[in-house]
Amino acid sequence: MSIAAALLLWLASLQLAGAAVLGLAVIVDRLARDRSAATRRGVWALAIMLVATLPFTRLLLPAPALAVPDDLAIVLIGVWSSGALLLGARWLHGIAETRRLIAAATPITDGPWRDSLAQLDARVELRLVSEIDGPMLAGGLRPIILIPTELGVPRAAERRAILTHELAHLARADNTLLHLGVLIRAIYWINPLAWSGLRRLREAAEVAADDAVLEAGTTATSYAAQLVASARAQLDRAGRVAAGQLRARVEAILDGSRRRAPIEQRRPSLAVARLLGAAVLVASLATACEARSDAGPSASTVAEPPTAGRERDVAVDQPLVVERSRP
Repeated sequence: MSIAAALLLWLASLQLAGAAVLGLAVIVDRLARDRSAATRRGVWALAIMLVATLPFTRLLLPAPALAVPDDLAIVLIGVWSSGALLLGARWLHGIAETRRLIAAATPITDGPWRDSLAQLDARVELRLVSEIDGPMLAGGLRPIILIPTELGVPRAAERRAILTHELAHLARADNTLLHLGVLIRAIYWINPLAWSGLRRLREAAEVAADDAVLEAGTTATSYAAQLVASARAQLDRAGRVAAGQLRARVEAILDGSRRRAPIEQRRPSLAVARLLGAAVLVASLATACEARSDAGPSASTVAEPPTAGRERDVAVDQPLVVERSRP
């Protein structure tokens, strides 16, 4: 088997394994629709992390023994590589743009925003930037909350809600997981579940952060009104707003029957480590089971065929009796 054919078969098995994981996540997400958004976000976070470990664990398995023409293998690998490189380039461009925004932002060292952050007992850097429409969490190892300058200085309750929302993303390491989801989409771009999985993770993370704001004491009506006012201001400034996502968030906020979960006080690195450990364990077990099933029985007993031309006497141990004839 040529290298191109082996690589194509490995990619095909990787895509099938990823589709199985993401398909299972869709089923679990639907079964957990009555659970909190934090729970459903956890389902997709684990699925994304598990799919991210598949390229490494699949290397331990032999390539399927299928005949693939070299020309066809080269063409298909080229198509996959083109899509993966394009999406990977978009991901790197987004990272570079975020770094540019952070470099151009102005640190907030005192004032009402710092006072509100101190009341939440959080240690994170705040910066003002003029090129964003709404507050956002940026950075990886050194997270920074970016505040748009057009937002000004809202009331204390609104500042507390904004910071609590972003701190919920920080506590659950949503920024890191979303970056990983974008990278996973680049690898599994031919699978529609990779696109919808990233979208579901992003939506669940936003609703889970909203739930954390409500659990912290903000009333649902005031928080929903704050989101609508922010979206209206964004529409006036930029002429666009994500109406579908805003509507889903407002409906979830005003739904009093939904289960909600507060922020879990833990380090973001610990959250990522727990997810990575669980994903590696599940992927290793699945790979070991698949390798064992492909190997087949380790030993077999083969009956020795009878030797031709070799016959045994039935009564070999019986004494020979010679009967004398009577005269």
